[in-house]
Formats: sequence, structure tokens, C-alpha cells
Amino acid sequence: MSRPKPDRAKLGLTQTSVESGVTLTPSEQVTELYRRVFTGSEGAAVLDDLRKRYGNRRSFVPDSNSTAFHEGQRDVFLMILSHVERVNRKPSQGDND
Repeated sequence: MSRPKPDRAKLGLTQTSVESGVTLTPSEQVTELYRRVFTGSEGAAVLDDLRKRYGNRRSFVPDSNSTAFHEGQRDVFLMILSHVERVNRKPSQGDND
């Protein structure tokens, strides 16, 4: 059974960025949402907490299952960070998604 697709308008995903009036791809729309969530004062505090917990720690431990779990946590943090930081880069700098 497939999950229903979310209503993009309710998530704030529209074809045009309200701030700039520029047409955005679906990937750029998602990046814009991450930027909105994590660049405000509360979002920046959450991002800083995630950085302290998962960004700079070693994932490797002797148990391979724990290593995989820790690396998964770190990977989610890095994905969020990449969306937040991507907003400051131009697509020609290596973003092809």
C-alpha cells in the first residue's frame, strides 16, 4: 500500500519563492524549507545541538551494529546541514539534485 503524497502547498512548497519571486525546482523548494526552519533563532539552536551530538563525533565503535546506527544519526545531521548551507551556494558549485 502506498502512502499518500503530502499536500505541497500546506508544506509551503510552491513553484515560486515568496521572497525572491524566482521559480524553484522541487529540490530547491525543499532546501528553502530547511533554510527557513534552521536559520531562525530556535532552528539555529537546534542545529547547534545536533552538531554537538552528531556532527563531530566518531561513529566507529567495536560493535558494527552500533557503528551503523551512529553513522546513520550523523548522516541525517549532515543532510540537514547540507540543505541549510546549500542556500548560500550557486547550483554551478556542484549541486545536481
